[in-house]
Amino acid sequence: MYIVYFLPTFVQYWLFGNSISVSMSSRYVIRIYSSSEELPLLFDSDFFHSATLFSAFECTVGSTPFMFVAYDREAVDRAMQAGEDPYVRQHIAGQILAILRRRKGILLPHLMTQGRIYGEGIYAEGVDKDAVFESLLNAITEKFVKRLCLYVEFSNLSTKMFGYRIFRTRGFFPVRWMQITNNIEERKGHGGSKGQGAENVKGEPKGIRTCLAENKEQVAQFYTMMRNYYRFKLQRILPRRRFFEELQSTFAQSDSHEDRHLTLLTLYKEKVIGGCTIVVNGKDAYLWYIAARRKVYKKYHPATLTVEHALCIAEEIGVEHLHFMNTGIPFRRNAYREFLLQFGGTPSSSYRWFRVSIGWLNKLLRWIYRE
Repeated sequence: MYIVYFLPTFVQYWLFGNSISVSMSSRYVIRIYSSSEELPLLFDSDFFHSATLFSAFECTVGSTPFMFVAYDREAVDRAMQAGEDPYVRQHIAGQILAILRRRKGILLPHLMTQGRIYGEGIYAEGVDKDAVFESLLNAITEKFVKRLCLYVEFSNLSTKMFGYRIFRTRGFFPVRWMQITNNIEERKGHGGSKGQGAENVKGEPKGIRTCLAENKEQVAQFYTMMRNYYRFKLQRILPRRRFFEELQSTFAQSDSHEDRHLTLLTLYKEKVIGGCTIVVNGKDAYLWYIAARRKVYKKYHPATLTVEHALCIAEEIGVEHLHFMNTGIPFRRNAYREFLLQFGGTPSSSYRWFRVSIGWLNKLLRWIYRE
């Protein structure tokens, strides 16, 4: 399928570097699952590393999910000696969901493929988290190099310095990134006060309303607008419409506020002019994708109304924080980031970790982003 495979060996080596030989930890067995039918019973405390998100990406053309699961080797050996199933939830030390995504284009497939991981994964209580993560990261790196993935990106880590030494050892380089978090509890304390951005909108314009998407038709309208919004943006590979429809149908009848996916819409005369997707993950909510027709409907402030609606929904649900998962490319001047800060969020410095499969290019970027 890939034309790259037919290049001479020395050309592949020059382009992509040598394949990494994973040194498997003697303490853990790493299994990689690529089909939901093969998935064992997993931890479900983090939506971004859950079987639910795995299944949604599996149904989406252009996205290939991989669940990397680390099992305690001693527990596995004991179970095998006893004739029991060794790969069960009780033996899991940690798990990470990684997504291989492809962008449409006429270039080599390698140049249009991205590996994406949100957060550091889920870990069992009492395990050496760094050791488990190192074993999982080794497996992820080798897997994606073999799949001719252009680069791998880790974002939304729990702390800025998580895995710093481990990432560096495996050839990753950090890029400083700003995260923005709105404290919903503090917002309640101020009577649900609106941010500066919302205060600039004098009332809700006539013909405008905000609501939750209730069916696939509304989700399809939102996706069409969002696809046009991201069409010429290099930073984001947008999943296909099936992904959003799958999540919408999965949580449509869910009464639980601990694990939900919501699609929020801003409508003008029943036409979608803005919207966003929110993931409720335990006590926190994450604003994942957002788009608005800000130029055509500038006087109606669709982006401002959409963000304010998201904050109101977060308050109604009862989460403690609303995190903006994307705040734009980390340039010193970023209009989108300044726009989000108008709503009273708190900025914080973080790292996103990258590793490029092209050996010489990765070395150059590591030198550029050295600290």
